[in-house]
Amino acid sequence: MVIKIFPTPPGIVRFLLLLVFGSSVPMYGALQPYFSLDFSSWRATHILLASEGEQIDGKLVILECWKGDLNPGDIIQLPELASFNSRESRAIKTVPDHGTEGQPQYVTGSRIGLFLRDKPMEAADNQEPANHQSSPSSVWQPASYFGMNFCVIWIEADQTFGFRQLTMHEPSVLTGLGKSETEIRMRVSEILDIHERFNAAVSFDDPARRAESLEPFALSDLFFFKQSAFDEMQKCGDSALPVLRRMLADESLLRLHRDVVKCLSKAGGSAVGEEITRLVIDEMKFWKAIGASLKPGWWNQINDPEISLLRDRYGKVYEVLYSLNEMKFAGCRETITEFRDFWRSLPQLEDSSGLNQMSQVCDEVLRDLP
Repeated sequence: MVIKIFPTPPGIVRFLLLLVFGSSVPMYGALQPYFSLDFSSWRATHILLASEGEQIDGKLVILECWKGDLNPGDIIQLPELASFNSRESRAIKTVPDHGTEGQPQYVTGSRIGLFLRDKPMEAADNQEPANHQSSPSSVWQPASYFGMNFCVIWIEADQTFGFRQLTMHEPSVLTGLGKSETEIRMRVSEILDIHERFNAAVSFDDPARRAESLEPFALSDLFFFKQSAFDEMQKCGDSALPVLRRMLADESLLRLHRDVVKCLSKAGGSAVGEEITRLVIDEMKFWKAIGASLKPGWWNQINDPEISLLRDRYGKVYEVLYSLNEMKFAGCRETITEFRDFWRSLPQLEDSSGLNQMSQVCDEVLRDLP
């Protein structure tokens, strides 16, 4: 089996590990878990404005419901938030030497934004309506993969606070988010509007129309919109191929071509094996034209726009090879052999620091062919 691992700066590798394993990965000196307004708004089934009241014990009264089926006055319990009972646990951290004039020193819990998801319950299995006010710890889970602390914002006098990282050398702390309550509300409304339009696109019965309607979402700069759009396009089968081919022919969308190739191969299956193989030929022409001029270690020139484009090309052809391995398309044997031998002929490409995985995946493809 081929495992896709791209040569990646260590900090990004750690972030990817975090996405998989959560906060159990030691990450000091790298990116830490943090509150993401966009992602939490996208993933939440319920977005609530609530109050802890006089006693901070995880019992909250709903003030407003921005998304979901709760009403003002409803009570929910989030036991995880009882950990903020002490004043010290609610202290607001700031960057040294940054002005804090007008900023509170502690959050009170009088106004809290919550981004939550329904957790499956036995009541749902029995087709009974879920009671959001009973056995609350079994009802709610955070919209964030990082845990409850990272799907909560505290609002104090139109300023908002949440967990994020102040420096790359420390874990995330409770600090200002740099947005007013008004700005938070507006952004949540924007994400919910996009999500509603996405759901409308997915609802079309005609797979060709559905694929066309999903294309704008696949172009989004927001990863979760993009990924969801490609996932849904894949389900459209052959009907999605015209859209995907059009995207693949557009060089201005090179940053997306890896995702397009993956989706195209899944949607078309073995029937597009020859088409995917031709992509290897096209990419081989590109790398033959530029490979000898590359300097050793070219991948690590992070701020060079041209190198960024090369990484996109690298990711594209790697995905092509991976897709051919998945579909076991026998007609690719000669092309893959030629590409592998070419790649190994240039030390700039066959770099043991990680770039040699390209020729290794070629070996995997050839080994697994029928």
